[in-house]
Amino acid sequence: MFTLPWSKLTLLDICFTRVGGTIPPSLSNSTSLTFFRADGCLIQGSIPSSITKLTKLSVLMLNENDITGQLPVSMSSLTTLQYLSMFQNRLEGNIPISICQISSLEYLNLEWNDLTGRLPLCILQLPKLSFLYIQRNRLNGNMPFSLFRKSRLDEISLGTSGLSVQIDDPDQPFAQTFQPKILDFTSCNMRGEIPDFFSNFTSLVVLNFANNSLSGAIPQWLFNLPALSILALPMNNFIGFIPPMIHLKSSLFPTMVNLARNKLQGPIPTQLENVNVIDLTLNNFVGSIPSQIGEALGIRPISLSGNKTHGSIPESFCHASNVHQVLDLSNNSLSGTIRRNLGNCKSLIYLNLGQNKLTGSVPEEVERVTSLRYLDLNGNQFKGSFPAVIENFQDLEILNLAGNRFEGKIPKFIGTICPVPFLRISMAKRQNEATILGYVYSLKFTGAQLEIVTKGRTHWLESVYSYNTGFDLSSNVLTGKIPEKIGLLSGIPFLNLLRNNLSGTIPKTIGEMI
Repeated sequence: MFTLPWSKLTLLDICFTRVGGTIPPSLSNSTSLTFFRADGCLIQGSIPSSITKLTKLSVLMLNENDITGQLPVSMSSLTTLQYLSMFQNRLEGNIPISICQISSLEYLNLEWNDLTGRLPLCILQLPKLSFLYIQRNRLNGNMPFSLFRKSRLDEISLGTSGLSVQIDDPDQPFAQTFQPKILDFTSCNMRGEIPDFFSNFTSLVVLNFANNSLSGAIPQWLFNLPALSILALPMNNFIGFIPPMIHLKSSLFPTMVNLARNKLQGPIPTQLENVNVIDLTLNNFVGSIPSQIGEALGIRPISLSGNKTHGSIPESFCHASNVHQVLDLSNNSLSGTIRRNLGNCKSLIYLNLGQNKLTGSVPEEVERVTSLRYLDLNGNQFKGSFPAVIENFQDLEILNLAGNRFEGKIPKFIGTICPVPFLRISMAKRQNEATILGYVYSLKFTGAQLEIVTKGRTHWLESVYSYNTGFDLSSNVLTGKIPEKIGLLSGIPFLNLLRNNLSGTIPKTIGEMI
């Protein structure tokens, strides 16, 4: 393609054409090229050093390929380059210090590669650089936060890059020129408390300090930042109460809140009208679940698992106007029954009420929640016959009813419950990872994706849950024979029916499950 001297070619965009192969050195023949984009083209091999002869290039985008090797040291020759993006490749080696000589650079994205060594600190001094994304690499070294404060960066994403961010000299004068919109320092070995100068970041939209060692109380002013839309502080050591000022300033509360896996206590906040996503998993919250959470019509995922809440499930969770997609109230001390109007939650994909003190039976109205893919009711005191409503969940992928008082026969429909290759049913302990990558809030379970739109931006919710596959109806009061059709659950390596009152012979079809 580039064997001819295309000296007048100025723009080349071959995105997602899947052309494959390598970048030919002859690309340098297009000496007038200012824009070159080849995302998702299955490109392999290294970046030829001849590409740096394209001295008029202002945009170079080679994302989502299989490019290997190192970034050319001679990249400093690209003196007009403004936009450099090569995320999701297999680049390795050090980030060349010569990049610091590209004074025109405004955007740098090297996420999801295998880069090592230290980040050249001179990159932060580039006069026009506004966007820096280097998360998911294997870098090392310390990054004093004071260096960022002297920059003009708008969006910084260092999450899981291997770098350590140190909040040095938190009392030094605040630089008004530094007004970031995104700070993503996931897994950056941050320690200490969130300094007060962060209260000056009035343009901050995303704050993600997940999986660090931050401590102390969550500052009250953090909930009053006027532009904040995503607040992610999970897997730290924060203590105390969620600031009471939130009750007075609810209109400013972020639309996505993740405070999971800390040491927070006290009651769950009530004024959450603007929240789309809330995760307070594994804290020490007490009291009843406020009905206002269910009344917040924008909330899609709600996770309050692993706290010390009690009382009944608020009726407000089940209004017809709710758009809840994830409801996880497991591992609390909730009592009472499942509300009949749960059938109104027709958007529900994930329902986990396991390990509580719930009683009664599964109401028939739940059959209207046909979108359900995950249902966990284990470790409660439910009784009655095997829930017949489960037959209507044709997209169900994970089912856990262990540790209840269900009785009667296992229904024949259990073998045809879903069209997927196997039904995953487990009482295994859940492992949960949640990370925010720039504007992407990740929560992934069994292939389901949730779309969250906040302040004009689309966020794909992906939650990662790991389970052992299997079929667990143990510790109930089931009777009768094991149905022959259970063999239709192909691919199940684990079948647990112990502590029941089953009779008869073991069906030969069980041998067909593996």
